[in-house]
Amino acid sequence: MVQKLVVLLALTLFVVTSCDKGLAPPEAPSKTVSFPIVPEGGNPVGVWEPDTTNPVDVTIIDKDKIPSFIDSLIIESNLNGVFSFSIAGVCSLQAVLTINPIVYLPNVENPLVLTITDTLRGDGPYEVTDNRVLDLPVETSIFQLDTLGFTSRADSLTLISLPNTFPQEGFSDIRFFFVFHLIRSTEGELP
Repeated sequence: MVQKLVVLLALTLFVVTSCDKGLAPPEAPSKTVSFPIVPEGGNPVGVWEPDTTNPVDVTIIDKDKIPSFIDSLIIESNLNGVFSFSIAGVCSLQAVLTINPIVYLPNVENPLVLTITDTLRGDGPYEVTDNRVLDLPVETSIFQLDTLGFTSRADSLTLISLPNTFPQEGFSDIRFFFVFHLIRSTEGELP
C-alpha cells in the first residue's frame, strides 16, 4: 500500500512539474519587421504635413538589379497631403505620392521619364507595435504602405516603409524603400 502511494505521489509530482506549460495559453508569435533604416519610435500623435524641402526619399536597395541596358537612373519624388494621429488611436491620411524615375539609355539623347502616382487614404484605428512601428488602415493602389517604421521628434516625424518594387515591367524586381519626412502642421488640429 505504501509503495502504491509513493508511486502515485511520484507520478503526480512528475506530471505537475513537467507539464506546467500545457495549461497555459499559447503565446502569440511576435510580429517582427525589419526596416532598411532602424526606426527609433517616439510619439506620433499630431497633425503632420510633408517637409517642403525634402518630402520623400526613394532609395534603391538592390542597385545590382538595375538592368544593364540602363546607363543611369535618377528618381525624383514628391509627397503632398496630411497625416494625423490622435491620442485616442485614430488616424486620418490623405496624401498623393508621385515618383518620376528618369531612365538614361546609352546612345539615346533624351531620357525616358516615367510617372508613378499613388494615392494614400486611410481613416480609422492605428496601432503602435514594438514602440516604433505604425500599423495603419491605409489604402493605396500601387505601393505597400500599411506598416511603417517611425521616428518622432518634437516637430518632425519620419516614416520608413518596408521594401517595395516598381510596378513597371522590367523594373519589378528592383526593391526600394521610402522615407517620408513630415513636419508638425501649424494649421491642422487633431480631430
